[in-house]
Amino acid sequence: GAGGMGEVYVASHVRTGRKYAVKTLPQDSRLSPDAIKRFEREALAASALGHPNIVAVHDFNREGNTHYLALEIGSALAVAHDAGLLHRDIKPANVLLASQKDADERAILLDFGLVKTIDDAMISRITRTGAVIGTPVYMSPEQARGEPLTVTSDVYSHGALVYEMVTGAPPFMDRVLANVYVRLLNDSAERASKVAMRPLPPGLDAVLDRALAKQPSARYPSARAFMSALSELGEEAPSTLRIA
Repeated sequence: GAGGMGEVYVASHVRTGRKYAVKTLPQDSRLSPDAIKRFEREALAASALGHPNIVAVHDFNREGNTHYLALEIGSALAVAHDAGLLHRDIKPANVLLASQKDADERAILLDFGLVKTIDDAMISRITRTGAVIGTPVYMSPEQARGEPLTVTSDVYSHGALVYEMVTGAPPFMDRVLANVYVRLLNDSAERASKVAMRPLPPGLDAVLDRALAKQPSARYPSARAFMSALSELGEEAPSTLRIA
């Protein structure tokens, strides 16, 4: 697989046969020092958290001009916040389902390439070239504006992810990227119960409305608070909510 942050390969250890995912930066001699630092920051941030729901980093290094990152599966947004880190790029492409024999599936949060300490994130996250970092369909309004971020920005993105899990589409979607920004900054998301193809549990609309509030202060103050609100919806909640 490949994306804007690099390429990922399936690999087997030549001696143990154990399978890994190996992430590399594009083999491009024009890689900027910032890109390399971001790559190494991802490795250090993910490996330091040591949580079963945070991607485990086994090693990172460089071979000539190839920077690689050996990954195994893991994830937990709340633990990242406890460690003073913001993810800043929560989206379906960065979540995997891991399954083991005789064990339930686990949701694993990947790609800490945009991770920043909370203190650093309090500074505008517009790059030197003027580009906003993140994925517009899932980013918070304040992230889209390049404003200082707190944990509530990740809560918004988490809410957008759950919204798509129960409706099949993110809160704001348009073929034209500029229209996504306009809707994100100005419109309220349509209530999930009106978009979903099946009945949703009572109270879910209100929970998602709060998570997706335009103003950070109106959202859940933490990932744990958001997850607690989801868990209080009861056993009738859609099964996909279990990975939220």
